[in-house]
Amino acid sequence: MLRQILQCLVLVALFVGNVQGQDKQPQFAALFDSLKNFNGSVLISHQGKLLFQKAYGIADQSTNRQLTTESVFELASVSKAFTGIGIMQLKEKGLLSYDDSLRKFFPELPYAGVSVRHLLANTSGIPDFLGWTEEEINVNAKNTNAAILGILPKKFAAVAFAPGLRFLYSNTNYVLLASIIEKVSGLSYAEYMRKHIFLPCGMSNTVVSPRYADKLPKDYAFDYAWDGSENRFLPADSLKRYIHYLSGVTGAFGVISNTADLYKWCRALNTNLLVSEATKKEALSPVKLASSGETAGLYPGLPYVFGWQLLEDPPVSGDMFSSGNYGGYRSLVVNKVSQDQIVIILCNMGETSDVISLMNSVEEIFEGAPVSPPDEKEMRKGIKLSSEQMRALQGTYTTKDGTFPPMKIRCIGNRLYAKFGETMEQNIFPESADTFFVTGTDGKVIFNRNNQGAVISLSLNGAGMSQTFFLNQ
Repeated sequence: MLRQILQCLVLVALFVGNVQGQDKQPQFAALFDSLKNFNGSVLISHQGKLLFQKAYGIADQSTNRQLTTESVFELASVSKAFTGIGIMQLKEKGLLSYDDSLRKFFPELPYAGVSVRHLLANTSGIPDFLGWTEEEINVNAKNTNAAILGILPKKFAAVAFAPGLRFLYSNTNYVLLASIIEKVSGLSYAEYMRKHIFLPCGMSNTVVSPRYADKLPKDYAFDYAWDGSENRFLPADSLKRYIHYLSGVTGAFGVISNTADLYKWCRALNTNLLVSEATKKEALSPVKLASSGETAGLYPGLPYVFGWQLLEDPPVSGDMFSSGNYGGYRSLVVNKVSQDQIVIILCNMGETSDVISLMNSVEEIFEGAPVSPPDEKEMRKGIKLSSEQMRALQGTYTTKDGTFPPMKIRCIGNRLYAKFGETMEQNIFPESADTFFVTGTDGKVIFNRNNQGAVISLSLNGAGMSQTFFLNQ
């Protein structure tokens, strides 16, 4: 009798949970239907049931093709979580150890002391390649991982700090991990992902593909970014947001998928289809920094492991998320194992919507709390300046004490670009002759002049801070 009562209670709990989730379907629809500028695809599930799945907006401006729930998007850094699973699988098979040295696989690299674990946690100290320009790499080629590995020791003769000492988010780490997968498995990264992850999960619309492939996947969503000079959305490539000469690189980015396939992937991970529970538990354990004893991560309280950020520190539930931001693409995969909730948001005009703010609204609906309106960004509008006016702003700007990397400003055609240290070069758009902005941020670059009208410095303002950089003469 007691067993029957307990079984009935379990059934009631499951039924109530499912009904509660289903009751929220109209709220999810109302939330996303109310957004004026959201351009993307969303999927929300609870306890294995799809509560909401819908696509909004344009997939291809040139043909006016609309997005569908089958549309595939570039996942940007969510790709790192796939790379992380590949490493887990090889470790589970005994083909590598997290403590293996990077030089075991690539003895030509000069980074002594860097292990696979350091790469996974972004604590290797190896700087990022993503900001390389024509000074470092052939910009007329579709460079691959092999090209990156060939340039690395010439560009970075040593690590920036002792491995394990600090956290430094670097795409280079996951390019190296993808290259280790290839060396250990004997397969290309794309083939390994297809054979060992995509096929077992039933992810029929997911591929590793160069952005400039001869044949793009079916229902491909092109990405668009705001041009603050033209004051309209243009293909992101035209604004230097996605660099074509790095389109053959894999591991850090390069996976293309849709919401339905990503849902299958999360379910497979949660049910231990891809790796065992023991392997997963070991991998998803926070790493402590040698310098401070704090947890390695992008933000306090959000440990970074294997391409995921954990929602707890120390982790108890296994709740985690992975996000990506590249060109016009924004991707967010939230896997709340403790509540059996999966939320996937993919955008291809990402500057119009803050996916984190959207996720906060989704959580409020799940919790039955009042729903805060998500941020819908107004695009900042600029003016046109002549090339002569912008060329007068060119140069390398540095701080007096050298505490910040240099800021390089250059004009190409009728556009001005800013490059901060080793970061990617960014378009900056004029709102006056001396004040420029970066879309998607509240930041400003203000050029300062002397009494004769010559530029002598710039001020970088944003997030309540200001820093002055002086023009090198």
